Amino acid sequence: MELIEFDRWRPSVDNPRKLEYVGQRTAQEVYEELKHRLEGQGYLPDEYFLLRDKWQNGREIPRDADLFCTVDYGESEGVYVDVYLKWYDEKRQKSVTESFIVGKTLGENGNDLDRMFLTASAITKAVHGDHATHARYMKIGGVEEDTGGRVVHLSQQEEKVIIAALVEQRERQEEAMGQTEQLLRRMAGSVTAYMDTVGQRPLRISGYDKTVLAIRDGELGAFKALYPKALAEHAADLLVEAAGRPGAVGRKMTLLLMADTAEISEESYRAACRKAIDINDPEKVAFLLDQAEGHVEGLSPSFYGEMAAYAFSDHRHIAREIVKQCSEEQIAAAPSHLLELFSYPGTADYQMEWGPVVDGEYLPTDPVTADSFAEAGKDIPLLIGSNLLEWNFFPSQSGGASPELTAAVRAAYPGKPELAPNQVDTLLRPPLLKIMSHKAAQGGAPVYSYLFTYGMSFHGAEIPYVFDNLGENSTEAERALAKQVSQVWVNFARNGVPGADGLPEWEPYTQTGGAAMLLDMEPELVHHHDRAVMALEAPELGYYTDVPADAWYARAAEYAAENALMNGVGNGRFGPGQTTSRAMIAAILWRVEGEPKAEIGAEAVDVPDGQWYTDAIRWAQAEGILTGYGDGRFGPNDPLTRQDLVTILWRYADEPKADAPDFADENSIGGYAAQAADWARANEIVGGVGDNKFDPAGSATRAQTAVILQNFLTLNG
Repeated sequence: MELIEFDRWRPSVDNPRKLEYVGQRTAQEVYEELKHRLEGQGYLPDEYFLLRDKWQNGREIPRDADLFCTVDYGESEGVYVDVYLKWYDEKRQKSVTESFIVGKTLGENGNDLDRMFLTASAITKAVHGDHATHARYMKIGGVEEDTGGRVVHLSQQEEKVIIAALVEQRERQEEAMGQTEQLLRRMAGSVTAYMDTVGQRPLRISGYDKTVLAIRDGELGAFKALYPKALAEHAADLLVEAAGRPGAVGRKMTLLLMADTAEISEESYRAACRKAIDINDPEKVAFLLDQAEGHVEGLSPSFYGEMAAYAFSDHRHIAREIVKQCSEEQIAAAPSHLLELFSYPGTADYQMEWGPVVDGEYLPTDPVTADSFAEAGKDIPLLIGSNLLEWNFFPSQSGGASPELTAAVRAAYPGKPELAPNQVDTLLRPPLLKIMSHKAAQGGAPVYSYLFTYGMSFHGAEIPYVFDNLGENSTEAERALAKQVSQVWVNFARNGVPGADGLPEWEPYTQTGGAAMLLDMEPELVHHHDRAVMALEAPELGYYTDVPADAWYARAAEYAAENALMNGVGNGRFGPGQTTSRAMIAAILWRVEGEPKAEIGAEAVDVPDGQWYTDAIRWAQAEGILTGYGDGRFGPNDPLTRQDLVTILWRYADEPKADAPDFADENSIGGYAAQAADWARANEIVGGVGDNKFDPAGSATRAQTAVILQNFLTLNG
């Protein structure tokens, strides 16, 4: 089989015989092809084989990355194979290792460990190659070439397959065909290539079956020779097989079949599209959908929406691309639950799944992605809001509320004493706050915020008010509220500024102001009114009860929470004045690096196994970022001084040189920290504590640490 490559190449326009580099393959594409090969060889771990979350949603494999595997028993059960990627990061000027894939087997005896080592070997060979494939089946001058043999681990079921073949002297075993294929691939690399090379037929199979084997083996040459004869009777089945074959070779096979096939049933075409979605191949999915109307007679208008809905659960980036390509008619014909799926903010990074539309045209990229707003949305005003109750209109579903939450809700909504604290929405409000915060930070067009708080304001309850379309049983006051809410949206659609008769002046949302309009019988403009509620119920926002919105470190506290650098200290508090310990800074940088394993263990007597900081400190010591005291101690709980903090970051950045004006207390800075302090000041990572003083021996507070980390990490991308 061909190697699984991380780079993408295509024939040069100027010289078709020459290949030119066109980028990197996505991690999901590589993962799907590895999984396909392991499954074909019978080496796929029987409990799971999973791509790490950070590599999903279209992230590309870094340029010049290398792959390696480790195998070991689990801490409590099973045997694990961990697949890592290692590359040199030019921006950070250092080597980076990140976990890529993890697999686990249910068993945990010696045979299971041996088999998992062979799984790791198969993964390594798929990427780095196995030049001995087929060699021991070749005959040179009538004498078999001895290449030293091959390690083949057999399960009990596979042993039975071979024993049955030897005892019964038969070439075909109907009940064990799948395992026979796996064994042949494991010993010969490719069933198709083995048959062609040796001239034997271990399986008496039809032309169609040979074509299927060529697809599964990834043998493009054999496929080209075989598929024309099988097309007449099996075009649809072959298309489904090819659509489910990962990698570039699967795309080429699909392209060939589509070019030579005039018409396919809608049922088969749906199956092919689902296969392409299942293996996470956006390019193949886009091609199949583009060709659908030309190959399926009377294609259902809902087809495209159904494919988007199918992709949504596990491959949302593919679902988004499908929707972006849909026409208005195709969206209108989509399943009724599709809009609900795409508007649900269920992703960890708060990425809204429904693409923004301006006058019927989808924007080229999503401007409401929390971590990276597109310039396309910078100058477009936004009106963002939700309902007070949303999904939480059953008080019993959240259990009893804590005294802290009860007090926070009463302070946020003093006019609603009947409101149960655990009713307040904490599902949609947090991601919307994150979106508004990032949009406001762009410095472009304004963003406006509202909360619909009237009555049982659960999910969708505001829609009749937005369209001024209440039922006959509504009261006069409710109809007046509907006219007001509807006027808000009409005015915003006309001029980009919401407002209506009887409403206070509507301020744009800012990070420090946090203005929001409460749409109710007595509308009110409030400022960060529910910040304490969110501090208790949505800690991922980085809002804390002891961090005012206008505090000099407020944005840094939010940044630290959003990037999983620092957590709160409990009960919605950040503890800005508390000191940062040596263990804390080690853990923070360890998380930034993706929690790598240390190659060298620390010998510090005060860093025992099993502590929350153990792996982080051992990694930091192995990398030379933090050192011990020289007497065998590390001091994990010792306060971190300001000069130690900048020195650690300076070492982490590979000790760059820089010149900067002296602090007034320059002579108090330790010799080991002098260059680090100059570098930190020159790059505006630190600015001193007032009166041009650095306070080198002062303890670094959590507030100072958060600000310094934000300055440092945003400086270094």
